[in-house]
Amino acid sequence: MWFKLLLTKRSAFCGAAPVSLWGEDRVHRPLMNESTISRVGGEKVVIMSVDELRLALAEVLSRPLTSLVVAADRAEAGAEEVAGWSLPEAGREVLLRCGLPLIEENRMVPHIQEEGVPQLIGSRGEAYGLGLWGNYEIGALAGSGEVRGLPLPEDFPEVFVNSSVEKYVETMWRWYATWQIIIPVLSDGRAQQYLLEDFLAFAVQLDPAVESSLWSGFIRGW
Repeated sequence: MWFKLLLTKRSAFCGAAPVSLWGEDRVHRPLMNESTISRVGGEKVVIMSVDELRLALAEVLSRPLTSLVVAADRAEAGAEEVAGWSLPEAGREVLLRCGLPLIEENRMVPHIQEEGVPQLIGSRGEAYGLGLWGNYEIGALAGSGEVRGLPLPEDFPEVFVNSSVEKYVETMWRWYATWQIIIPVLSDGRAQQYLLEDFLAFAVQLDPAVESSLWSGFIRGW
């Protein structure tokens, strides 16, 4: 089966701001070679098989993290506040550099707290607020930086998300990129399943504890 991927500005991951996928009548960083490109109503379309979609995803998952950050959908962290958070330096640094993505369709809404002290309290202690994901407030535990989902409403169980802030930020942005590839094939369960499985395999490789997490529940419950 083949799929047509409409290339738009939203589909580009080229640094801090979204850019056109084409310029000077050429595709910028094409997912496929020029022979696979046609035009529909003036827009450029890439026709791809499931295998080619998976290869496109593999390429996205291998890119440098900063190349996936899209300014239009990025929530920034305040440098002065985050600098004083009791978190491992690596987590604070990547949060400041990349922020977190907004993915409304998946109910992933970043809101990085502006206060210098933890604003959330969970079963494992105080946490710095990073935003919402469905029925959970996402927080990074003071000290360890482990990322957990604190339930809304409170009678839901608290859940593990990622073992560190840096792994959460990276997994979030790589999911953001993956989602752009999934959107055009939402009507095809087979293609989606392959892409979801590939993403989860990547996420578990990055952070083995994700095997049992909010991420794994989200992907496997699709």
